[in-house]
Amino acid sequence: MKIKKRDLKKLINDYLHEQMSIPAGPSGESGFNTTKSPIPAQKGKLTNKSELNTLDKTAEPIKEFINDLVKLGYHVNVNSCYRSMGKQKELYDKLSKDPNREADVALPGSSPHNWGLGADITLFYNDKDGNQVQLGLAASNEDWLKHIDNDVISYHDYKLEWGGNFKKRDPVHFDVYPIAVEELKVRTGGYGSESMWERDSLESKLAKKAVAKGLPIDSLYSDII
Repeated sequence: MKIKKRDLKKLINDYLHEQMSIPAGPSGESGFNTTKSPIPAQKGKLTNKSELNTLDKTAEPIKEFINDLVKLGYHVNVNSCYRSMGKQKELYDKLSKDPNREADVALPGSSPHNWGLGADITLFYNDKDGNQVQLGLAASNEDWLKHIDNDVISYHDYKLEWGGNFKKRDPVHFDVYPIAVEELKVRTGGYGSESMWERDSLESKLAKKAVAKGLPIDSLYSDII
């Protein structure tokens, strides 16, 4: 049965709002209970903010998550968001063979960054003694989780995927693949087995759709779908 375009749009909007609603941050009705914050009270800061403008509109939850971290007092540096295939290849060639690098470096066309769906960040904050602490690639998952998955703020609430859970952990990485997968499933009727809707299969689907529309493979996600 063919679905009318206006009905499809309503179906997607209803699904995303009802199933993937993002909880209110500090300025919302619920706000944050800052008395449970894992860091002492301090003024937050956002650097390299312009990188966020390269994200696809579907990745808005990443922006909300980062802005809420800043409101909680963290200094967030946005390392990287959208990357072209050329930039991805450059990073892969440079970093994939580094024996001292634990995090994986995705091949061109297999990274959320290539469609504006991912961001890499570094967190800084001052501890109770006034010493600056940095959370980057070298920080353990345990240290990261104290700050991104607690009683005050959790990346799960923003429907994000965290790179600390990857086989080759990449704790600075966050992406919205869970949201993109579900949205694409709704748009296409969700046919096929569940294995067809895993992270890796989404990448091949996006590449094929881009080619079919005559677009570069590394176009923004919303332009492709």
